[in-house]
Amino acid sequence: MTLYVNRLGNQALMKAMDNSMLKSARFAEKKRVYQMSPYKLTSQIGSKCGWSAKEIGERQQYLAELA
Repeated sequence: MTLYVNRLGNQALMKAMDNSMLKSARFAEKKRVYQMSPYKLTSQIGSKCGWSAKEIGERQQYLAELA
């Protein structure tokens, strides 16, 4: 999974305080914060059941299509 850490699909815009508090917490811990995010692209991550290479790749493709 370390191959996906810096991929664009794995990046999420977060408020500085949330980002500082969560750091490298597991997805299950971050999910609620993602869901409550005021940023649409970040809140979409909160609707996922898990966060694996598959979801990262799909999100990266979605972001590329938006661009």
